[in-house]
Amino acid sequence: MARTRWLLFAALLIGSAGFLQPVEYENTKSRWMLLRSIVDEGRLNIDSYQRYTTDKSVFGGHYYSDKAIGLPLLAAPLYWALRRTLFSREESLSAATILADPRARYLVRVATVSLPFALLGLLIFDLLISLAVSARRALWSVLAYGFGTIALSNAVLFSGHQTAAFFSFLSFVLLYRSAHGDKDRGRAIAVGFLAGLCAGLGVLCDYIAVFAAVPLTVYALTSRVDRRAKLAFVCGAALCAGVLGAYNQACFGSPLSLSYAHLETRPYDPTAEHGDMLFGRPRLSIILLLLGSASKGLLFISPVLIYAVMGFRLLRRRADLRREFNLLCVVPASALLVLSGFDGWHGGACFGPRYLVAILPFLALPMAFAADGGPWFLLLFGLSAFQVGCAQLGCPHLHADIYNPIADFILPLMSQGVVAYTWLGKTGIVGHLAGGMLQYGIAAVLAALAFNGLPRIEGMKLPTGWKWFMGAFALYIIVVLCLFRTESRNVVRWRRAQALHEFASATLSAEMERKARLEVSSDRASFGSPGLTDTTSKVFPEPGP
Repeated sequence: MARTRWLLFAALLIGSAGFLQPVEYENTKSRWMLLRSIVDEGRLNIDSYQRYTTDKSVFGGHYYSDKAIGLPLLAAPLYWALRRTLFSREESLSAATILADPRARYLVRVATVSLPFALLGLLIFDLLISLAVSARRALWSVLAYGFGTIALSNAVLFSGHQTAAFFSFLSFVLLYRSAHGDKDRGRAIAVGFLAGLCAGLGVLCDYIAVFAAVPLTVYALTSRVDRRAKLAFVCGAALCAGVLGAYNQACFGSPLSLSYAHLETRPYDPTAEHGDMLFGRPRLSIILLLLGSASKGLLFISPVLIYAVMGFRLLRRRADLRREFNLLCVVPASALLVLSGFDGWHGGACFGPRYLVAILPFLALPMAFAADGGPWFLLLFGLSAFQVGCAQLGCPHLHADIYNPIADFILPLMSQGVVAYTWLGKTGIVGHLAGGMLQYGIAAVLAALAFNGLPRIEGMKLPTGWKWFMGAFALYIIVVLCLFRTESRNVVRWRRAQALHEFASATLSAEMERKARLEVSSDRASFGSPGLTDTTSKVFPEPGP
C-alpha cells in the first residue's frame, strides 16, 4: 500500500507543481501584494502597489488586500527565508521583491498550495481505507477529485481556496481518528487543539470554509471524547479567530470589521450602502447555474461528481458512519444554499465555481462508495478531466459573460500560444503545450501503476434510471461544448483580446500583443472602446511612492 500512496502523491504533485500560470489575476495579485508588504515592508497595507489591482479595501487613508489573509500569512516565513537566500538585501526593490520574480512566486505557491493539494489526496485515500472502502474505489475517488474537479486548476493559483480545502479536511480527519482511535487523554487533547487550529486556518485562507468549520465544530463538540479535548478544539479555532480579529483591528478599526466592508469598488452589489456583501435567500435559478451551466456549473465541469450523489445513498446505509454522513451532507449543501443567495456567486474572473473548492474534498469521500472504474464512471471522469485540464493548461481567468469557456475562450487562446508554463516546456525540448500534455501522460502512467497489485472489485450495478440520467447528462455536456456559443461575439473577442494583452505583458511578447490588437481592430466600433488600455501593461510594475 505504501507504493500506491507514493505513486498517487507523485501523480498529484506532477499534475499541480508542474504548471505555472504566467499571468496573475486580481484575486492572486492582491494576496501577493499583502505577502510582499508583510515581509518586505513590515506593514499590512498595500499602498505601494495598490493601483495595480482592483481587489482592495480602503480605510483610514490606506489600501489593504480585500482577500482572506491566511495564505499570505502562511507563506510569509517561506518568503522571508527566500528573501534572505535568493535575493540580496543590496538589490533594488524591483529585483528583490517577490512581485518581480516568478521563480520565487512559483516556489512559494508550490509549498503553500500545490503540496497541500497532493497531501490532501493522501489524506482522502487513507481515511477511505480506514472506513473499510476498497483500495481501488478509494484510488478512483482521489484521482477523480484530483484530476476531474476544479481543485486541479486551483492548485496552481495563489488564491487560498485549495489550501483552505486541505486544512478543513485535515481537521475532519483528525476529529474522526480521535473519536474512533486511541483514547489516550493527553493525545486526544493535542489532536483536538490541532483539529481546531486546522479548521480555523481553513477559514483564514478562504472565508467560505466557514461552511465546513461550523459543522466540524458541532461534530467535535458532540464526539465521544474527553471534555478537555473538546475545549482544546475550541481553543485552537479561537486562536485563528484572534489572529483575524487582531488583523481587522489593526487595519479596519474593529476586530469584527472584515475587509469586505471597506471595498473600494462594489463588484457585486451596487446598491450596498454599508459595505456589506449582500446575501439574500437562496435562489433556485442560481443553484441550477452553479450545478449545470457551462461556465460555472460544478456538475457540468465535473460530471464525475454524480457518483458522489450515488455514494451518499450507499454511505447512508452505514449505521456506524451516521454522524459522518450528516456532516458530509451539511457541508456542501449549506455552502451551495448560502452561495446561491450571494450576489457574487459566480466568483468573478475564474473557471468554475471557485467558492466551492474548499468543500470539494467532502464530496470525494462519499464518491468512493460508488466509484468503480466502470464504463460510466470513466465516461464522466473523461469529460471532467478534459474540461479541467483545458483550464489548467490554458487560461483559467475568464469572466462570467463567457457562456462556453472551453470553446469560446480557452481553446482559441491556446491555439494562439496562451498556455501555462510547464516543467518539460521549460527545458526547451518541447513547447509548453506539448510539455503539459506529456506531464499529464506521466501522471496518468503513475496513476495506472498505483492500481497494480490492488484487489479487484465488482462493478457497481447501476439502476436503469441512473444510466439514462448519466447518458443524457453526458450528451448534454458534449452538445453544449460543441454547438453552443456565447451570444455576443463582440464580448468574446474583447475578452480574448484582454487575455492576449495580459499574457503579452507577463511574457514580454510583442507577437502576443499584436494578436491582441488584431482581435479587436476589425470590430472596434462595436465594442464602444478606443482599444486596449495600458493599465495592465505590467503584471507587477514598479511600486508607487
